[in-house]
Amino acid sequence: MYDVVIVGGGIAGASVAFFLKKAGLSVAVIDETSFSLQASLAAGAFINPVMGKPSAFKSFADDAFRFSVDFYAKNFPELFNKSGCLIYPKNEKTKEEYEALGEFIPSKYTFLDTYPLGAFLVHDSGIINPKALIDSMLAGVDRYNYSVSELLFDGGVWGVSGVKGKNIVLAQGAKEPVINEKYLTTQITKLWGQKCKIKTAAILQHNISSKVHIAQVDGGLAIGATHIRSETAIPINRADSLTLVEDAKEAIDIGDYEVFEEVGGMRSASIDHFPIAGFIYDSKSTIEMFPSLVHGARLSGKEPINYENLYIHTGHGSRAFILAPYTAKLLSENIISKTKIPKSIDPARLLFRFFRKKQGQS
Repeated sequence: MYDVVIVGGGIAGASVAFFLKKAGLSVAVIDETSFSLQASLAAGAFINPVMGKPSAFKSFADDAFRFSVDFYAKNFPELFNKSGCLIYPKNEKTKEEYEALGEFIPSKYTFLDTYPLGAFLVHDSGIINPKALIDSMLAGVDRYNYSVSELLFDGGVWGVSGVKGKNIVLAQGAKEPVINEKYLTTQITKLWGQKCKIKTAAILQHNISSKVHIAQVDGGLAIGATHIRSETAIPINRADSLTLVEDAKEAIDIGDYEVFEEVGGMRSASIDHFPIAGFIYDSKSTIEMFPSLVHGARLSGKEPINYENLYIHTGHGSRAFILAPYTAKLLSENIISKTKIPKSIDPARLLFRFFRKKQGQS
């Protein structure tokens, strides 16, 4: 029996596995795709800060950005190309907003007065190799290639496709959580992303973020990824790849090129943009214990009822490789030492919003 069984072998699951194993826990990861990555492989895996006015999410994302830059540099330096990123304003208004950010850019940066609107060279930005990273994170972790259709709980022990654990973490990304809780399934949204790689003689000194993200990779350039809200997967198609290339041409002279790889995947996001990490709560037991929640009441000094030792780690959207290590660290500390999960990422916020919405519809 394992201390923790994680369902999902993408960046969300692998990040949690890394921290738990490092802390000395026995960990197993179950994935139905034979660990051939889907959304995580299709991700651009760019490590860039959020550019914009101060907000609660930006503050959280800034902390995650600083953490991830340090985390990758210390643990996976050979996989992290910290080449810096040229971030181009979309228009004159965006340029003015960026210039006013100053201390709110969580990295050393230089403004370059280039055509047509200049660019911000963010020095700590980079790109990570997604597949090699996840393989490295899962080194020494037992892996099982199973499809998970149900969870069993008996005598304080969870069973998942025959694999037993004291704790379970669902890190299934855009796939609906195997546990039937509507406050999760209705508030975890899906984003489709596509990325292409092209052979070209063009050489980048820094990564580029404009309409699309562009990075130097072995054999050429990686361009992507698109962010399309969709409930179903969109077939990978050449037309979308060519659109990515045309958008990239606005920032760099690509010249002759050949598309040699195209990948796509569905990513999970939450309706408030924050990731989701922490206990999975039992909505039925919670409403039975606190019936006033259906009338908009708030819990004061009390917690909703959670399933015993059942957790979730998902909702990182298009910034998974920036956010997931940070939230995985927070979740791991919660599992090991019961350290409090920040309210901004705790699934309880979705539970309370679900109850309030139901009240508004009644």
